[in-house]
Amino acid sequence: MEFFKRAEQSLINDLKNVGIKVETVWDLVNNRPHPYLKNTFVGQYDIAYPVLLKHLDFDYHPRIKEGIIRALTEKNAASIVAEKLLDLFYKEPDKNLKWVLANALKTLMTWRQRQKHPEIQETLKGT
Repeated sequence: MEFFKRAEQSLINDLKNVGIKVETVWDLVNNRPHPYLKNTFVGQYDIAYPVLLKHLDFDYHPRIKEGIIRALTEKNAASIVAEKLLDLFYKEPDKNLKWVLANALKTLMTWRQRQKHPEIQETLKGT
């Protein structure tokens, strides 16, 4: 746990600089109020999209990179992030991260857009 905290510290600092105070990028994932879980961050974070995109180019542990991708999987981020995630999808060698990217693209792209990239559906199916 301490390893991940140290590893993503530059990301957390950059998010803090734009007004997003989180302990981990995962605080942005599924950040809606929950009756039993104490969410450290709840709300919109559009201002964080450029920071998250920038950090996708950093050499993070796959678990941190997955958190960034999942944090960017927001419908209102589609016009800003879909192209970058699609580019990463085609370059990603890690099977798990490739699936995470395909899942994000399924949310961010329209059906018509996805039809131009059948590899997305193939990856989601595991073929």
